[in-house]
Amino acid sequence: GRPPAAPPAAGSGRVGALPAAPRGGRRGAGPGPLPPGPPGAPPSRGMAAFTMTCGEWSGEVLCHDWHPDGLALEIDGVRRAFRIAVEGDTVHLHGPLGGATLVEQPRFPSPWSDELASGCLAPMPGIVRQVLVGPGDRVEKGTVMVVLEAMKMEHPLIANAAATVTEVRVEVGQMVDPDAVMVVLEAE
Repeated sequence: GRPPAAPPAAGSGRVGALPAAPRGGRRGAGPGPLPPGPPGAPPSRGMAAFTMTCGEWSGEVLCHDWHPDGLALEIDGVRRAFRIAVEGDTVHLHGPLGGATLVEQPRFPSPWSDELASGCLAPMPGIVRQVLVGPGDRVEKGTVMVVLEAMKMEHPLIANAAATVTEVRVEVGQMVDPDAVMVVLEAE
């Protein structure tokens, strides 16, 4: 049968139960398939390989099974089961090698820092699809000011700090070059 579920830590999100990794046994002997995930969560069975670097160590890791509460990884030829607890964009891994906390990073991080408050720059060439602010508008950090279409995708461009719009230099349908100033802001 299944082992009892581990109680979730306060505020840690969901924690599922996975079979413990075997003690001893032949190298590469794993705990077998993971128990089924919560209702409606499709498990994945199959092999996915990736290269992992941690400090000085680097090697190939194979993912045998996964579901929203856990996964089975083969690291250096030894298969181990890990429990997963998710909190927003943070994932906590718990397993026989200890624990780790992973924080999801943006796939394409902005090259500009959060301190940029003087305007809205085009991150790449594209076509302006929406202008959502006008001169005199007050914007808060995170307010979408312009929507740019590039690479067949829409990219919302947001204010990095609270400010007042002093000038809008683009209009809908206009083609812009990278680093073009689209909106000028006056920081508060």
